[in-house]
Amino acid sequence: MTLATLAPRAGSPAITRPGGWQVRGACLTSSLDLAELTPEAAAYAGAGDGTYPVETRRGTTLRRWSEDLETARALCSVCPVLAQCRADVLTSREAAGASSGVVAGLTEPERAAWRREHGIPPVNGWVLHLIERDGRLLVDLTTVTRNTPRSIAAEELVAVARLVAEDWTSEEIAARLVTVYPSASGPVEVPWTSYRVKHARRILAGSRGARDRVPA
Repeated sequence: MTLATLAPRAGSPAITRPGGWQVRGACLTSSLDLAELTPEAAAYAGAGDGTYPVETRRGTTLRRWSEDLETARALCSVCPVLAQCRADVLTSREAAGASSGVVAGLTEPERAAWRREHGIPPVNGWVLHLIERDGRLLVDLTTVTRNTPRSIAAEELVAVARLVAEDWTSEEIAARLVTVYPSASGPVEVPWTSYRVKHARRILAGSRGARDRVPA
């Protein structure tokens, strides 16, 4: 199987919860429009005096790129739903395709670089859903030869990210998520532990060195 069949489908009743973390975002009450901090705006500022144009009700105004980027990152760093927002924009086709500027403290180039580093396919290659069976959520890696039970595959990372984006806690994910690995005697189901979920979440959070550490 591929990521096209292993990531949670947006709106899947298996993972979707009522309400939404989006209404709790710190950016909603900020006077700074993070969507304006695009690669085009950065290029414009870099080619000139460090400012970029923003359309307002009173017309066009020039803002300083470096200051706004610093403000945006600071705002995201204290946001109560940073984890959900970052998981969503990094691994949701819908969120990634519709998001511009700084999201979850990351610029568009930074988000693209993270996906390349962790083997996440291009935005237009995602169809999001998990396999639900007997109350469990399965990530089937029986056709993926690069993976071992001691590493976190891209398919698994996307699965955890989609659950985090739906406000699941590490304990809730560990209680229901199972990876199916290939073996000489047939498929082997390995339940996730809270530690392994937290390791995956550190990768999503961009913790330095998290990609290279192997959870027990």
